[in-house]
Amino acid sequence: MTMDAPFTEHTLWLDRARALEPAVAQWRDAGEQRRHMPDELFQVIRDAGIFRLALPKHLGGEGADLETLMLVMEELSRQDGATGWNVHIALFQSIFFTALPLEGAVEVLAAGPDCVSAGTAAPFGKAVPVDGGYRVSGRWPYASGCHH
Repeated sequence: MTMDAPFTEHTLWLDRARALEPAVAQWRDAGEQRRHMPDELFQVIRDAGIFRLALPKHLGGEGADLETLMLVMEELSRQDGATGWNVHIALFQSIFFTALPLEGAVEVLAAGPDCVSAGTAAPFGKAVPVDGGYRVSGRWPYASGCHH
């Protein structure tokens, strides 16, 4: 950031994403070998607050605008495509918390706003309410980010 440039929300989060480059580079090969984002890199990204960017403020997130989200994902993707993809999945899955009743969202996020969900756009499974919870059945395809 230069001194003449106005400070914006974009600047803050883009600077945080750029600061992750050494960690992304350090864990890139391990991610390829493990075929998922290494826990160590996940922790660094989580600690930077990136995973709560899209979560609305009333749920403890940052409530960042779409442009900020896109700039952060673009920067992380420039560093490593797989890292950008996983962050993208986590960010846009967190938007679905707004579709839950407030009590449900608060319950799911009880451990904090850095809750990360994985998802797939084409679920083939089914969850049926039963006493004490749900019975889950069906075929569930792999979902990016499911390790975390």
